[in-house]
Amino acid sequence: MYIGKSITMRSRVMSHFQSALTVRKEMKLSQQVHHIDWIEAGGELSPLILESKLIKERMPSMNIKLRRSKDLCAWQLSKDASGLHRPILITHKHLQPGC
Repeated sequence: MYIGKSITMRSRVMSHFQSALTVRKEMKLSQQVHHIDWIEAGGELSPLILESKLIKERMPSMNIKLRRSKDLCAWQLSKDASGLHRPILITHKHLQPGC
């Protein structure tokens, strides 16, 4: 239904319920919630990649903007035969958040 990221999970969830009184989208979300799942991820980049990847896989109804882009990619540093790090462009299918 909705995928998002937050440093403080409790405050993020509460903000959705508090906004439900004034914002139609938030009201719809708060009325349909039955349970909340979470995945812990470290740093700043890993949660962004994981959020984007999950939105593209699960196509949640409330994450319309991030669902539209289908070609997520990133630069990955990889050692070549001589031991030098070289940038390689990889697609979202090869991204591994947290690694």
